[in-house]
Amino acid sequence: MLRMALAVALSAGISVCEEAALWRDFSPPGGGFSIRLPGTPTEQPQTTEGMRQFELKTGDQDYVVSYADLIAEMKGLAPEQVLEKLRDDFVRKVPGGKLIDSARFKIGGNTGLSWVLESAGPGRPTFKMKMSAVVAGDRLFHYGFIARDDLFNEVAVDRYLETFELLPPR
Repeated sequence: MLRMALAVALSAGISVCEEAALWRDFSPPGGGFSIRLPGTPTEQPQTTEGMRQFELKTGDQDYVVSYADLIAEMKGLAPEQVLEKLRDDFVRKVPGGKLIDSARFKIGGNTGLSWVLESAGPGRPTFKMKMSAVVAGDRLFHYGFIARDDLFNEVAVDRYLETFELLPPR
């Protein structure tokens, strides 16, 4: 029984990863990045001045990516401090949010931070999110995946997040 469950889980993960290879690059003009998505995201209304945010919803799965120039008070901070503040603010703002994991990484010599967050509330299913953020120069990039816990496959999510690339300045 365990062997069969493992085989199903692995084949589902491989299927999603294979599909990711067929996804399209998304790179908004002036964004300075590229990421692969399973469709075309829509730009969301600005909630923070100077931030551009894009979202692609597929049922109970949500792919997000945004970027913004660092505000003046953030420019004096080390990239690690900026990223930790973003993560902590994000966790605090998510109802029922609980930080599960957090890890630093490098992309093109720039400092990044990823974190996994779980959110549960009365009368609604548990959601999981894996978010990544990178500070490159004076710009902050933030991208991630949100889904119901039963639809969250971290292997496939990592495959999606690994498609993010910083583009050289033009």
